[in-house]
Amino acid sequence: MTNGNAQAATQALDVTYTLTTANMIDVTALGATSNLCALQFEQYGARFNDLQEIQISYDGTTYTPIGDNNDIEALSSTGGAAYDNPMLKTIDLRSVLSTNPQPFYLRFSWTTYFPDFSTNPNVWITYGWYIDDVSIVNLIENDIQAQSAFVYNATDYGAEYGRKPLSQLGNDLILGGSVYNYGALEQTNVKIDISFDGTTSFSSSDSILTLESDSTHYFSIDKTLSLTEGLYTGTYNFSSAADQTGDNNSLQRNFEITENVYSLDGLGNHPDGLEEIESWVHTGTNWTNGGPVYQGLTCGTLYPILNQDTINSVTAILTNNTAMETAVSLYIVDTSEAFKSTWPNNSIYSTFYELTEEDVANKSITIPVDNGNGYLAINPGQYYVFIQLLGYESIPIGIVDDVTVGQPNESSFLWFPDESAPVGNGNAWAIRLNLGPDMPIPNGIKENSDNISIYPNPSDGIVNV
Repeated sequence: MTNGNAQAATQALDVTYTLTTANMIDVTALGATSNLCALQFEQYGARFNDLQEIQISYDGTTYTPIGDNNDIEALSSTGGAAYDNPMLKTIDLRSVLSTNPQPFYLRFSWTTYFPDFSTNPNVWITYGWYIDDVSIVNLIENDIQAQSAFVYNATDYGAEYGRKPLSQLGNDLILGGSVYNYGALEQTNVKIDISFDGTTSFSSSDSILTLESDSTHYFSIDKTLSLTEGLYTGTYNFSSAADQTGDNNSLQRNFEITENVYSLDGLGNHPDGLEEIESWVHTGTNWTNGGPVYQGLTCGTLYPILNQDTINSVTAILTNNTAMETAVSLYIVDTSEAFKSTWPNNSIYSTFYELTEEDVANKSITIPVDNGNGYLAINPGQYYVFIQLLGYESIPIGIVDDVTVGQPNESSFLWFPDESAPVGNGNAWAIRLNLGPDMPIPNGIKENSDNISIYPNPSDGIVNV
């Protein structure tokens, strides 16, 4: 299905294209046992401003959606990709059909994702949607699938911090994950086996006697550990008596214990091939790109402080299109004060920072936090670290959002200009605390101004003072 050429302005407006089976599908006549079956088809294309939907009808008139491609990131200048050619799409029909399924029509529907703006040509810009090899298949008898995996500190309310400094690390971890029985048969002896490798390796496991078909179980295991600095790489294996191994039986999760860096995001530490970032919808870029009316979009990350500490600076990872002549305001706020009408005047610390050429080149900023001693002393509690983005028309600025690991809503907030309260629209803003009294050491060796000289500079390993 295609809709003209947007570059030539030949796309049709206010239309819905459909492909419908000529006859009704009777799954029992095709050999399915009750509703234990799935719809499969191959597809190619990409998402942009369109809604690609799969529907069924029992009368040929009223159609009900049973699936779509909205879980796939739109292909734009800031991210996304075309579908694999081909991409296999599977829709489980157990929750769609009754145990004695009636014959039905199958329809593929393609229209704009923005029906309220159907007269605007821009919402009809699309790439196309190609569909082939449509089939109804019986479910595999024994097929358990790993759904989720997690590891977090017991004091972090479910948030999985990608980096934890030793000074803020508790000894009690919560490990676990969820497993889904996609198979047609009940599974027995369903297990989770967790193994982490690092400077301190550890493992844990749990099991249940049975898991019914089309059911999910959540494992949660308490573990007391004394971890040391380093990167920890974990594997979560799920199995049953009849399904021991497979590509969909395991998941991976990494985290790092650091000397002084504290971050909700895990960018740079995620397992190979799994890292995902959002740099369009969930960043400040497309809001500050609209001119002064959109200035002031604020991103905030929650940080529990278990023990008294000091903050010397805050680092933020910026989107690739962040430009010069932009700036930010930093606010550190106790959670008890964060959502009051007096914000940001009730911050325990605030400062204004203009981006440098080096910041823009490196796509990151490190903002000093100095309350008169070169750092900010901070007591145990919970704090939001907010960064307000200040951009102008054609001069954008944005903060990267790490969406690799799902996080609780309250962990990352997004505050729109002129709104009285923030919303939990972020996932894991790359806003990081640098703890301790000393600022992070910049790359390379630099001379200071205290009548001390270092040569040669830069050095190849041997220096003279």
